[in-house]
Amino acid sequence: MAHLSKSPVWRELDRGASGTSTERAWLLDAGARYHLVLGPKLALYGGMSLGGYFGSSDRKVEVIEIVDGEQNPTSVREATDTAGFALGAEAGVGIVLTPELVLDAGLDLRWLIGSETIESESESLSASTFNTGIAVRLRYVF
Repeated sequence: MAHLSKSPVWRELDRGASGTSTERAWLLDAGARYHLVLGPKLALYGGMSLGGYFGSSDRKVEVIEIVDGEQNPTSVREATDTAGFALGAEAGVGIVLTPELVLDAGLDLRWLIGSETIESESESLSASTFNTGIAVRLRYVF
């Protein structure tokens, strides 16, 4: 079974001494899942997905303005653009509740690797995340 999906991704990024900021991105991926039927009501499944994400975050920057020889520090938020690749894997068990309704339960793994581009600087900052989760899905098959 093949699938396409689009979903929001929010993650906390470590900013060192400046604290953290929240990245907000859209994840687009395509994948395939294989079902190994063990009986009329039970199946094991495994799958992989590949895609990418894009979005934005911000970072706290201290700007020092000099007025009449005195330094006046001001904190501002600078926007960053984020983009990268996503790789996912899943495995679990499917239980047929009715001919149209299936309950899936399993383990989901997702790895995001990408970078942030900062407009005021000519460099990119790398960012990566590895997520694990327990998934429970109710699927309607038509």
